[in-house]
Amino acid sequence: MNNVKYLMALWVAIAVYSLSSITIGPRGLIAYDGLIQERDRLRANMEELQSINRNLEGSMDALRYDSDTLSVYARELGYGGADENFVRIVGLPGAGKKRVSAGQLMVGIRPQVVPEKTLRLISIAVGFTLCAGFAVSGFRRRKEGPRY
Repeated sequence: MNNVKYLMALWVAIAVYSLSSITIGPRGLIAYDGLIQERDRLRANMEELQSINRNLEGSMDALRYDSDTLSVYARELGYGGADENFVRIVGLPGAGKKRVSAGQLMVGIRPQVVPEKTLRLISIAVGFTLCAGFAVSGFRRRKEGPRY
């Protein structure tokens, strides 16, 4: 009967380790949820980058093949045609520069999980605590004598 208590303490320690590893461990449910959120965030960023790429390709095609668009961009940069004269007015803001965003920098986010070593230490501590509790309770019963 004495050995059964210690086997039960071992079983509880293994159960604590298993359950905590499944839920809060580095490969557990919380980490998996964090990976899914990260995947969704990266997919949204990829869609945004694809939209920016389509806009930039359209602008590049317009600059290659449309002379009117090319002249508008040249005027925004301060260039003019051979038959044009420029008058610069001091204090008047210049033409608005069209700036296209090239996207944003994405930094990976690590999910907040409990390290594997910590889970092992917690489960070992639970097992030793149960063993010590069973040993103390068995020691007290021996002092008191058998119960009938």
